[in-house]
Amino acid sequence: SNDGGTITISGKNGQTTLMIPPDALAEDSQITITMIAKTTGKLAIANFNAKCEKNMTPLPDSHISISACQTNGKPVSATQAMKLCIPYNDDNHDGIIDETNICVETLKIFKLNETSNRWDMIVDSYPVNARCEVWANINEFGIYAVMSYEQICSLSDVQVYPNPFYPNMNQQCKFSPLPSGRLTIYIYNSAGEQVRILRNGNEWNGNNDHEDPVASGIYFYLIKNAEGKTTGKIGLIR
Repeated sequence: SNDGGTITISGKNGQTTLMIPPDALAEDSQITITMIAKTTGKLAIANFNAKCEKNMTPLPDSHISISACQTNGKPVSATQAMKLCIPYNDDNHDGIIDETNICVETLKIFKLNETSNRWDMIVDSYPVNARCEVWANINEFGIYAVMSYEQICSLSDVQVYPNPFYPNMNQQCKFSPLPSGRLTIYIYNSAGEQVRILRNGNEWNGNNDHEDPVASGIYFYLIKNAEGKTTGKIGLIR
């Protein structure tokens, strides 16, 4: 309808939602959203191509088809952006997709390019951790999916900034880019005492594990994952 509205469909990961603003469709239309249980044809080829990229991983049970047509069957197009919300599973809110090694921060929504049989990223899509959903503004109907997309990097690529940093000026020390998968960041003082462990984030606020501010000085970080480790220094000034 010209009045817009919200359409939801339930799947294994939760409810997929499409929010349509008023007058986004030129004519009264019928919108159809379908969960795709089995990937065949162009979709299967696109998923194969994605896996060959090595930095793209399709999220299981996230493929959906969205179409719109008039009552006479003629396809229609949207004249305004619609908000698409696709769910994912992270029941323990540890930042890792359940039963996988996929980091929530790497999730993006992609649209199937049926000409090239490849997935095109919706660049401004992003995960909303509090809702366990990935959101994107879309302008076209078609086939969409959530995928993990990672810049290919290793521990040797990690940079720490700002360094030194000033927690009393609301600065946080950031570790980026971080490799995909599970890793742990350990912070030590100059005496070799562990003051902080970061398991689900890439920023240090200058506090210890009890959220007490630590003193100004030089600190050392150790980042470990299944591939190895890297170390370095951090200057903290209050």
